[in-house]
Amino acid sequence: MKLKAKTSLAVLGRIVHPSKPFSIHGFHSRLFTINSTSKPSKLSAPLRILFCGSDEFSCESLRSLVAEKRSDPKGIASIDVLIRPGKKTGRGMKETREVPLKKLAQELNLRIHERDTFTGWDLPKPNGEPINLIVAVSFGLFVPPRILNSAEYGGINVHPSLLPQYRGSAPLHHTIMNGDTITGVSLQTLDPLKFDHGAILCQEGFPIPQSQTIEYQGLLDLVTPKAASLLAKGIRDRVFMDPKPDQGLKLAHKIKPVDRFIDFEEGLSINVERKFRALGRLWCYTRTWWSGKNKKRTIFEDFEVVPMPKQSGVIPEQVLLTLPKWEYFCTRVYEDPTHPGSIIIPTVEPGVGLRVKHILVEGQVVGSAIDAMHKVSAFTKHPGDDKDLFMAVALTDMSEDGKQLVLRDGKGTEYTAKHLVIPKVLKINRARHIDPTPKNPSSLD
Repeated sequence: MKLKAKTSLAVLGRIVHPSKPFSIHGFHSRLFTINSTSKPSKLSAPLRILFCGSDEFSCESLRSLVAEKRSDPKGIASIDVLIRPGKKTGRGMKETREVPLKKLAQELNLRIHERDTFTGWDLPKPNGEPINLIVAVSFGLFVPPRILNSAEYGGINVHPSLLPQYRGSAPLHHTIMNGDTITGVSLQTLDPLKFDHGAILCQEGFPIPQSQTIEYQGLLDLVTPKAASLLAKGIRDRVFMDPKPDQGLKLAHKIKPVDRFIDFEEGLSINVERKFRALGRLWCYTRTWWSGKNKKRTIFEDFEVVPMPKQSGVIPEQVLLTLPKWEYFCTRVYEDPTHPGSIIIPTVEPGVGLRVKHILVEGQVVGSAIDAMHKVSAFTKHPGDDKDLFMAVALTDMSEDGKQLVLRDGKGTEYTAKHLVIPKVLKINRARHIDPTPKNPSSLD
């Protein structure tokens, strides 16, 4: 069914680079399992494990180790738990938020140690015997060489990716943003000098169901039990006694606020929706009629990949206006008749759009995408002059006359810009200079 849609040309935001967000690149992987050359029959002393963790991901791994200990009490003699102290939170910092692992360790009646640093601290000696293996899962604190060297078998770590892909603190986010269809879990040694630079001991790969729609929590729920199972198998097979050499790892860097920034210069694509599923709300800058030239942070509360409605008009769907003091990304936007208050923004992928239902403009409350964008006035013209969708200067018509690009608002007023650059992502690799003089006193700058 073809949808009829209202349309206008909107200026979503100024092109800014607070710092360049990471480039998003896909990769091809294959389903596989690497098994250690170690065998279950390989002998070691009974394991006295120090388990270091924090969140639900590490909780599942601890449960798996406790189950392994119950099934093989001679293989695992004891399990101690190391956590970081609770953090003060709430109004007045009067409440203490404990890590989930603490409650689980108490329920399992395990010895708990709380440390925020290893300085001045030595490994515990359960029943008078020293810890001989350290297991770190989502711990967040670097285990120094002095501690690792104190344990006979060193340390191991479970990582939710197929190393060497996505070494670092945010592998699941990058898996979603890159649109991967396969992921996995890996068991590696703890490196004495850097995070995630250990030798890969074993790993298991598996497909991601509904990879084009899965969100972060769904992916976490998928990998968590598999990581716990791999850890238990690695302990059972004593893979830490025969580590493989380092295979050269690739970083999946820690997620920062700038990673949630929408870089319009790269062109809107379905990567934006992937980024949303991985990171949550995304943001850019706009100018509003009440703030004049001051930029306002504008937050997109949701994105959904949808087919484009029937399109009209002859102008490019997306252009980049470069003015003496500003750069603007302009896009033709469609009102979605099937979801009142929503808009559909074209992407660089043919026939594919992004539906947005709710947008928050800085200083306002969350509203429908249409209502929020009525407040956006990139060219600071009074909003009462026009009633069209998306902006005070509602650019409802755009045409080329010789070397001029003419923008017409809802009242027929014409504007011209000094330069027009069409992004290379649209495969129109040319820049054109146009008449800098408006045909009436109104101006884009």
